[in-house]
Amino acid sequence: MPTVSHADATMNTRQVLSSGLEAQMAALRRLRPARRLAEIGFFALLWAAGMALALAGLGTDGAWHWPLRRAGIATAGLALNAFFLLSHDGHHGLLFNNARINHAVNILLCAPLLHSPTGYRVLHEAHHRFLGGPGDPDHFHNYASDARLRWALHWVRLLIGTLIYMPLIAVISFRRAGPADRRAIAVEYAVMVAIWWLVLASFPMRILFQVWLIPGVMVGYISAVRAVTQHALTPGDDPLLASRSVESNPVVTFFLLNENFHLEHHLFPEIPSYNLPRLRRLLESRLPYTVEAPSYTRFMLGFIGRFLRADESPLGVRHR
Repeated sequence: MPTVSHADATMNTRQVLSSGLEAQMAALRRLRPARRLAEIGFFALLWAAGMALALAGLGTDGAWHWPLRRAGIATAGLALNAFFLLSHDGHHGLLFNNARINHAVNILLCAPLLHSPTGYRVLHEAHHRFLGGPGDPDHFHNYASDARLRWALHWVRLLIGTLIYMPLIAVISFRRAGPADRRAIAVEYAVMVAIWWLVLASFPMRILFQVWLIPGVMVGYISAVRAVTQHALTPGDDPLLASRSVESNPVVTFFLLNENFHLEHHLFPEIPSYNLPRLRRLLESRLPYTVEAPSYTRFMLGFIGRFLRADESPLGVRHR
């Protein structure tokens, strides 16, 4: 059975890192509803722009047919990926101060991504509570004692993992959830099935594949790379090493809504994503060591090199 040792270790680390910084930490915890509305509005407009590009491509047979369709898919994919990241903040109650508004908006964000926000939250809370140890649903050592099988699971996650996992959230989370969360999961899926049915009945599949379903597959692969980068080849017995932050460029950081600051998020999950860069600067001099990557590309190259050598040792440990 899972123990609370990982949660205790994280709480102790939080207390040490934030000691004497109570005022600054309190400021970072404050939610800014206007900022959230701006983010949601921007990425909704970006999705609309992706739809417009895709429809323009579908409407022409000339030289611009495929460039416009590809641009539409990429633009819509970036927007839907931002919805996924915004919903992640919603799972932590960090969209809006009002819990009902937060949850209602989160349902709308999750509907295009084909999963229940409560179902995802049930699994995500376990991931945070038992990070890297027994009880963490995302830690492969809990499923395989053989290193070769763990490597196989990493590659399954990269190639098809998210596309399989998202539909299974309904089943896995329902088994783990308590009675209240089970009722919420059932209601949310009922609402979203109604939305999906209405959309599928109203638009041709040719258009839906272009503006929603294929971009959704793109989101799955972006999410898989993020998941592997954040937690693969990290030791789970130390809160400072169990998750990896990525020093990415400003463009990637913007479109990932600061999700690349993943260590900071796991240490202080109550801080909204738009304040994670400030949290990183605040804590950086206090962190004795971390596990980091200079970019997602550099991590993936290192990951492949470790795979070829069958080396599961931590990748990117940095001592200060």
